Amino acid sequence: MKKVFALCWTIYAMLTFIVLGSIFFLIELVLLSFGKLTYRMAHRWPAFMTKILLFSWGIRVKQHNQALLKNLPQSVIILNHRSDLDALIATAYMPDIYKFIGKRELVNYPFIGMLVERLYITVDRSSKESRIQSMRNMKKQGSRGAHIVVFPEGWSNFSDDYLLEFRRGAFKVALDLNLPVVVCTLIGTHERFPKPKIQLTPGAVDMYWETIISTKGLNYEEHVEELKAQCRTIFLKRLKAVYPEGYPYDRNRMDFEKWKLKHLKKPE
Repeated sequence: MKKVFALCWTIYAMLTFIVLGSIFFLIELVLLSFGKLTYRMAHRWPAFMTKILLFSWGIRVKQHNQALLKNLPQSVIILNHRSDLDALIATAYMPDIYKFIGKRELVNYPFIGMLVERLYITVDRSSKESRIQSMRNMKKQGSRGAHIVVFPEGWSNFSDDYLLEFRRGAFKVALDLNLPVVVCTLIGTHERFPKPKIQLTPGAVDMYWETIISTKGLNYEEHVEELKAQCRTIFLKRLKAVYPEGYPYDRNRMDFEKWKLKHLKKPE
């Protein structure tokens, strides 16, 4: 019975995505066409529409310690990554004007591909040149005042490990531009939309705004590993408290490393 419900709800979610996505896409095109006149609206409109989409899917997002965002200075915001649902939740609930760094494959998605390319920063994870260019783009956008939003694991993690190894990009931008790092932990997204399945079920997701870490007086060469370790410790404290025995998984899930290799043009 649960499987039948999950299948029906997933089909319903896909249909609502097509309908709401079409409306969102058309309005966003209009906003983008006016350039600087509607710049802020073009960046806040996705958040508004994504909240409606999540509501229609029965995804209830509960934010914790939201007071942390009051008068938030320009920052690098990092989140753990467990599900494709994470990007939608981040789109809906990030503060002010922000720039995502996301996988290059998103530009091939219907509706959102062109918008991702125009609004955010993309990277081809199999290409060193692309990763270098994405770093330049992050620093450029950071110097313009936008928050930089990054999933430092680089992949949506459905391995047995609480976290994958962090990439350095987000931390280099923070240290080079002396931007604070905001740590945000997502809990429950895998249960709602388990990777790598296409299966959505309604329910609650928790979003913990953990802390702000200052980078004043720090530099990349001396402090990047220390900063990475500090952020990792904060994530792990929350994740281990919620999942003391590790993540719950279906027994027949796909092996993460095999899945990862299939999504790379060549091994890293």
